[in-house]
Amino acid sequence: MKFAFPILTAKGEEFKDVKALTALINGEKSGHYLLGNHNKWHGGIHISDKSAPWCKDKYPVRAIADGKVVAFRMMKDYLTSEFQGESLRYSNCFCLVQHEYCEINAETKAKNEFTFYSLYMHLLPWDKYQSAEKLVLKKGWNARNSVPHANPDAEQQRVDAALPRFTLPKDTELEMDSSTPSQKGSVGGKEYDFIKVTIKSKLSNAQMKEAEKAGVLVSEGSSVWIANSPDAVTYIKPNLPTWLYDQIDAELLTNMAGRADPISDDKSGRLMAGNKSVSLPAGTKLQYDAHQLEFHWIGEKARKMARCKYVMPSGDGVPGSCGIAWVCVEDEFIKAKMLPPLTSR
Repeated sequence: MKFAFPILTAKGEEFKDVKALTALINGEKSGHYLLGNHNKWHGGIHISDKSAPWCKDKYPVRAIADGKVVAFRMMKDYLTSEFQGESLRYSNCFCLVQHEYCEINAETKAKNEFTFYSLYMHLLPWDKYQSAEKLVLKKGWNARNSVPHANPDAEQQRVDAALPRFTLPKDTELEMDSSTPSQKGSVGGKEYDFIKVTIKSKLSNAQMKEAEKAGVLVSEGSSVWIANSPDAVTYIKPNLPTWLYDQIDAELLTNMAGRADPISDDKSGRLMAGNKSVSLPAGTKLQYDAHQLEFHWIGEKARKMARCKYVMPSGDGVPGSCGIAWVCVEDEFIKAKMLPPLTSR
């Protein structure tokens, strides 16, 4: 059984130890383990924007061990409650995971087995999940009303130098305008692909006034052009909760190997990934049971695998090959098709 801390660090890395995780979540105002506010029993921990804002999109909360979802509630939006003249938002979304532990004594072969559960409460409602790819600025980066010339001559350079621009601050969130194609443009003698984006962050009044003086509108919801550079822009994929579904339909984002059934390694006790059985190109359609995922070891890393039905892309009017194979279905390799789920199970 694979165990893990419920969250990763801001860099997407594992916490060194429980002390490192505890040091982070001790910054929460309430919900400490084992005693909460008023010195009353509290058998869980709180994780919020205060201690781990990256859990909302970049590196979501995860199950603490291998298991299966046995119950959940997913609401469309936050609920509200009136308290002392204020309207307060809250979530009653949850996910309950069942874990089956089994340890076998090497000498007697006796089994030590038990079932335990982990509960994840007050989860983000469905409408608040990120539904489109999000861009986040790694550093201050110029926003423009229009795109400068590509390979400009001296006169065009003079015109481009006078174009309005404003430096958006680090951590500004943006969303790409998929209906507008990118355009080539040069800045400082270097050519970039310029993309049109919508500003999703709320800037301060001082920043908006400064941008207005520069001739650029940067209020939340405004559209601007930016140079698309990996040095300045991070892309965050949507992280919708796949555990809400029984069946997942997905598409491979890159070439992958389909594998035969896994093999148990008696020496290490690991479930090793099977031999490569088929080469699957990017664009291959996958379908698999969301509740039948397994971790198979490939080299020194455990990978999330599913036994998938696959259909390769067709070519020259010839239908693509199809079959069944084990495929790594981690987020970086697939794009899952997501539909609004049932509200509970």
